Amino acid sequence: MSCPAPARLIAIACASLLGARAAAQDATAAASQELARGSVIERVACAGVAGQSYALYLPSTYTRDRAWPILYAFDPGGQGARPVKLAAGPAERFGWIVAGSNNSRNGPMPEIQAAVAAIVQDTGSRFAIDARRVYATGFSGGARVATGLAMGCRGCVAGVFAQGAGLPASAPNADALDAAWFAAAGERDMNYTELFQLEQELLKRGARQRFRVFTGGHEWAPSAVWDEALAWFELLAMKDGRRPRDATLLASLFEGVSARAAGFRDRGELLDERRELEAIVRDFDGAADTAAARGRLKELAASPAYRKALDRQRSAIAEQARVTADLGDELLKLAETPGEGRAEAVLRANRDANELKRNLASAKDAERRLVYERALSQVYIQAMETARGALRQQRTDSALDLFEIAGTLRPEAPQPQLGRAQAQAAAGRKAEAVRALRRAVELGLSPQDLARVLETNDAFAKLRADPDVAALVGATGRP
Repeated sequence: MSCPAPARLIAIACASLLGARAAAQDATAAASQELARGSVIERVACAGVAGQSYALYLPSTYTRDRAWPILYAFDPGGQGARPVKLAAGPAERFGWIVAGSNNSRNGPMPEIQAAVAAIVQDTGSRFAIDARRVYATGFSGGARVATGLAMGCRGCVAGVFAQGAGLPASAPNADALDAAWFAAAGERDMNYTELFQLEQELLKRGARQRFRVFTGGHEWAPSAVWDEALAWFELLAMKDGRRPRDATLLASLFEGVSARAAGFRDRGELLDERRELEAIVRDFDGAADTAAARGRLKELAASPAYRKALDRQRSAIAEQARVTADLGDELLKLAETPGEGRAEAVLRANRDANELKRNLASAKDAERRLVYERALSQVYIQAMETARGALRQQRTDSALDLFEIAGTLRPEAPQPQLGRAQAQAAAGRKAEAVRALRRAVELGLSPQDLARVLETNDAFAKLRADPDVAALVGATGRP
């Protein structure tokens, strides 16, 4: 088994998964008996790796008598319990272990590599894992980590559940993706476009893929979509001989996908209906009667309404690219070292940000509003991520300018103010940092989340004992 290198994550992922397979052979029963079954454990410390931990769900029926599927989950903010809680229902239903890293987050690649290695190695030594049924999921930047894991260790990962993003930034295409691919995105997600285009590429290749669109924005998929994704992986495992065939489960899965197709048809959601019909034909051929789905697919292919829906989709994608082009370029320029014309550049970016907000507010039809919602989400995330990158490179003034633009785009969000607080604290401006923290709390940052940030972010080390900061945290915990 070889390890190609589309990203630096690849080598560590490949070594970690292969090492975990070997470690699993020497695992002891005592290691897993200490952990509760049937409930989410928010922190399991990785043995021998200081500071590394993960959230965990063990099925209530877990024993070491047999090998179990495992799902590795990566949250962009290092909050492993978020995906584990969402996965707990279907994980209990199908009998999966779920482990969500508390350390993998958007940021420097060495930190991501260390987190991936730690979670894979520790779970491999603790639990009885089915090496043929290793899966990965993630949201946003975490989705790129999950996909990178699969692309790096080809054949080690059976399936990827990518949410809100697709391929690693360093992967030019999906050539190295040989795992089954289930993608999900909110209809307002700025990365919807990316996942739609990747769906089209994978369809042309005849790859095993699904794309589910849900009501929402750039966020983890709701629990019902998790159930659908894990059910699909179960179906493929039966087809591949990775798990025993279960006629009752097959019938239930067929009923589910057929009902979803009928629901989309009733609501006139033709693109989603076609996705379900194609899944019926592709996934259940030989296991159920797919004649009706084949007939309806032919009707859709000849339908003017379907072609119009597809044209509108492509037009919306092109419009999003046009709307975000200028502001996106301005954000990249603001990330550079401050120089002459800086103030004018900030004013121009703020002007374009406010224009985007006005266009969203005045959009008269749902489709155009959707374009502007995705566009605003796209440039907001770009501003936040570019600002954090400037902070890591100690370009405080650039970071402050970018957090300002993010605050213009989303004045109701506490995250830009929290970013400003970190930048001010890093620059030694205590009063300004405390003011920004107070504003973040006013905008909805919980005292618990504030306490966690203060405790884990070294930029705030000198503020932890400050009485004004302590008052913001209140009685919820030690900063």
